[in-house]
Amino acid sequence: MRTTPVTEQDKGTALSGYTELYGSVPGGQAELLRVPHADFGPIRVGNELPDDRYVYRSDVLPTAWQAVDSADIPEGGSVVVIGLGAIGQMASRVARQRGAGLVIGVDLVPERLAMARRDGIDNIDASAMTGDEVVAVIRHRTAVSVIGVYGGMKHPLPMMAMFDKGLSIRMGQAHVKRWIPDLLPLVEAEDDPLGTMDLATHHVTLDEAPGAYRDFQAKNDGMVRAVITDIAFASTQ
Repeated sequence: MRTTPVTEQDKGTALSGYTELYGSVPGGQAELLRVPHADFGPIRVGNELPDDRYVYRSDVLPTAWQAVDSADIPEGGSVVVIGLGAIGQMASRVARQRGAGLVIGVDLVPERLAMARRDGIDNIDASAMTGDEVVAVIRHRTAVSVIGVYGGMKHPLPMMAMFDKGLSIRMGQAHVKRWIPDLLPLVEAEDDPLGTMDLATHHVTLDEAPGAYRDFQAKNDGMVRAVITDIAFASTQ
């Protein structure tokens, strides 16, 4: 187990289960996982509700919540969510829950677009858009929030247009623990307002996980989100 920082990558911290960019610390999604600082990271939950109510609190929900919080959407305002994977789906739902008047999702995978429509989110098929049109959508926002897995350098941003529009850009790793008190009441609410029970399109065993990864990568069988269901936990001293 290495310690922070990851000096060779000029990063301030290491992350479990990530690439060499954040330290190549084994684990995250494996048969066995060593949990550093286990007295701090894990969160106690009840056992009355299905696991799907809670499983997204560790990643998807805090990430989506922070994305919406950083976008600073006014009450009744509008927001465009670019990318409708699990986090994009939840960001759309969180934005609506937090008072956005118009939520538009952009993606090019039919199953993702269908899930958003089923949840009442307007959407745009990005396969019918040009790169300039996507940039135009961004240019017309009053703030841009970037969150999720770091994807490397992209095309230069339209800095002059952003300057003229007075855009705010916020980004960063999700502060998971910070958002748990906000999320827990919604996760445990009887009516499941964020649709935690509607997000997983597949449930698989650990033995089936490699095939599920391949299907997810290839966008096979309508897979948007898979949950591994037969994980066992043990503590050691």
